[in-house]
Formats: sequence, C-alpha cells, structure tokens
Amino acid sequence: MITKVLTLIITLFVLVICSPTLTALAQSDEKPLAGYKTLIVQKVVVQKTNETEKFPAFYNIALERRILEALRKKMLFSEIIDATDKDVAPIKDKNKDDDEDDDDAPETDPQATEKQLILATTIIEYNPGNKTLRSTVGLGTGAVTLKARFIVRNAGTDDELLILTQEGKFPGIADVFDSNRNRAVNEAADKVVNGLIRAIQKVR
Repeated sequence: MITKVLTLIITLFVLVICSPTLTALAQSDEKPLAGYKTLIVQKVVVQKTNETEKFPAFYNIALERRILEALRKKMLFSEIIDATDKDVAPIKDKNKDDDEDDDDAPETDPQATEKQLILATTIIEYNPGNKTLRSTVGLGTGAVTLKARFIVRNAGTDDELLILTQEGKFPGIADVFDSNRNRAVNEAADKVVNGLIRAIQKVR
C-alpha cells in the first residue's frame, strides 16, 4: 500500500515539474516563420457577406497601409513588399477559383520563392456600432467591431504556415468630439494589426 502511494506521489511530482518544461520546449520549436526574409503583403480583401456590408468603402486600402507600416516599423523581415505596387510582379494565387481573374499572374517558381512569405488579409466582419450609445451609455455599448482573418503562406509551396483571426474593438467616445470620421474604425483596425504583429513575433 505504501509502495503504491509513493509511486503515485512520484508520478504526480514528475507530471507537475516536468510537463511545463516539455510544453515550453515544444512551443519554442514551433517557429514556422523562422528563416524567412521576405514578406509579400497582398491587397486586403473584404468578404462579401451581411457581416461586412457596412464596412467603409475603400478602407481596405487604408488597412493595408497600416499593416505595411506596422510590419516595417517592427522590422520583422528584411524585406516587406507591397503586392499592390505596380512595379511588383503579380503572384499566382492558388486559392482563387479558376473563373476569377488572375490570368496576368505568372506561376511562382518554388525554388525562387521558397524563402518568401505571402500575407493574405480578409475582412470577415464589421459592425459600425452606435456613436450615440458610445457617448451616452458607454461601457462598451455601441462599440465598433472589426474582425479580420490573416493567412501567411510559403510563396513557393503555398503551404499555410500561420492562420489567425483577430478582432479589434473601439468602445470609446472620442470619435464624438473628433473631426476625423474614421477615428473609431482606425482604433479598431490598429488593435487588429497589433494582434497580427504579436502573433508573427511569437512564431519568428
């Protein structure tokens, strides 16, 4: 009986002491974006659903700029390329349907692009909230909500290395007194972008 109790105690001791170390080692090895020097940032796409119908027109362009600025500021990659730049050769998107217009994009060479990453961003949800509720009730009521899905994949093999859904909210009332009509969505967008940056940093 005593032997069984001692065995149980030793087993529990090993589990408690050793498990965190094993988990930490496993997490430290999960660096799928390590070794890549180039990141190609594609145009931000707005998913056409009821959840995005109130997304501000052309704000996807502003969001892409915010993403590029944040990535370059943090210097997470040696080279960060804006895929919408007219001087950048288009990349064949294997995730597109055959009937979508992508004829001008050449097939990528796996060997030439094996150390390049592609970041695809899709807006999947947007709620403009209610400015009146934000200014009167507060406490998160009427908050602006923006949700985006990020996919980072190998440009040569098309393997998806990171998939992230990030949500940003602006519950404040500052936009009531601010002349910038996009203040609320800007604040929500910055939280989304900051979440992306933190996620990339963890797997670099």
